[in-house]
Amino acid sequence: MDGGLEATMDHLVGLDPGAFDDEALHETVVELERLSSRFAAVQAQFVSVWDARCIWADDRSKATGVRLARDARCAPASARAEVRRARKLRTMPSTVGAFASGDLSVDHADVLCAANHDPVTALFARDEAVLVAPSTACSTSRDGSTPSPAPS
Repeated sequence: MDGGLEATMDHLVGLDPGAFDDEALHETVVELERLSSRFAAVQAQFVSVWDARCIWADDRSKATGVRLARDARCAPASARAEVRRARKLRTMPSTVGAFASGDLSVDHADVLCAANHDPVTALFARDEAVLVAPSTACSTSRDGSTPSPAPS
């Protein structure tokens, strides 16, 4: 694995959030969330290839999620979710692009993955670009409420 990635993570781990002023802390929290989604998108791409090549079976494991859970020391449900996301994203190029750029969160990508199923697969493929496009028509404020349109 790339040593630069490990060094970057070590740098982040060494930061003291208490030393940030409120604005910098807010911006950092939001940016870390966006980067976390980007990281999940990259992870999905690697899991997809690992799955497609059946590398997970080289130790006679019978299921992709079982091998991932065991070797990564994560919960089986989390590993299965990673594999499910990676498999679905193989047919969702617009979602992959928005996910990898940080424009979609992991949660949003998972909702789109769940929506892309038979019998609506063809319709999803047709409309995917619209579904992942940023929308200004329906935004939510920080407190979770939907702001009123500005008066004209």
